[in-house]
Amino acid sequence: MAANRTAKTADDYRRRVDQIRRQVAKPLGVKNPRLVSLLTLVEHLIDRREASRDLASKSVRSAGRELFRHLEKKAISRGTWRQYKSSLLFVLEEEREAAIEGVVAEELDEAIARLRAESQSGCLKQSDRTSGQKAKAFSSADFEIVANYLESRIGGKRGHRHANALLTFLRANRLVGLRPAEWESAGLVDLQGGLALRVGNAKHTNGRANGSHRHLLLDGLSPEQIGHLDEMLRMLVNFESDPEYDFDRHMHQLRLYMGKVVRRCLGKRKRYPSMYSFRHQFVANAKSGSRSQEEIAALMGHGSNATASQHYGRRVVGEGDVGVTALASEVATVRHNPKATGHRPALRLTR
Repeated sequence: MAANRTAKTADDYRRRVDQIRRQVAKPLGVKNPRLVSLLTLVEHLIDRREASRDLASKSVRSAGRELFRHLEKKAISRGTWRQYKSSLLFVLEEEREAAIEGVVAEELDEAIARLRAESQSGCLKQSDRTSGQKAKAFSSADFEIVANYLESRIGGKRGHRHANALLTFLRANRLVGLRPAEWESAGLVDLQGGLALRVGNAKHTNGRANGSHRHLLLDGLSPEQIGHLDEMLRMLVNFESDPEYDFDRHMHQLRLYMGKVVRRCLGKRKRYPSMYSFRHQFVANAKSGSRSQEEIAALMGHGSNATASQHYGRRVVGEGDVGVTALASEVATVRHNPKATGHRPALRLTR
């Protein structure tokens, strides 16, 4: 399993398991989280799924506010379940490969078998914590408010050191819907007589993407919009000229600043847009523009046409079509999943 993951994904999985260990160790009174067994972590995850099921039961609401709040705190969303399960399985199998035969190996085998047999059935569709607080849309109206606020924080006494970088990112990413991490590998290229944005697909392992790279044809963008993309790329080149610059750390800093900005200027609401929200809005716009599921998948770098259909922006919040198109050759590599929902109009491709 480890051989099929990128080094960054493997590190993310290990870090997430360490996070779960800390969550479990505290209520157990264990000072060293590393002493919490992986089987205990599996049981903890399953227990959170069961709390989600209990929370959905009508009888719980009549059992008292204290019990309801207890279950609400333990409940887990489907997305978090999938992330935790993948991370735990990775670390379990990694440690199983290193374990010699004996009690430890048997316990790891038991934990792997137990977790593999469990599904997300019963988990909340969405929680009100962490990612559940992030909006899966970023309307033009909200963007204008955020952009105006950031412009007022560039330079001067009220300036913020991340304001210009965040504004540059938002202006560019609303046009192309990249994963924030994908900007590190992005670049403008001439392609068959036109301009395109070449992007390294961040999740191209295990068939999750339709190739190692994708190309977004920019024929539908205005010169001003292409200028926003160019400005973003030039900014990164300038940052990367510093040998101590760290792209991942910089993106993390922008995420933190983004969280503060939207809460300050968008008022009180249940969910706030994040740096990732433009990716959802991009899909919603593409859906409202009647793009086919396969073309949307190619634009997003997905290996299957079902991913954007099931997990990304809804057409109802779309605000008109996107200004980029996909290469026909890359659309052809997208796997068709018959379970994908939605309309299937004729492909709208160029070149």
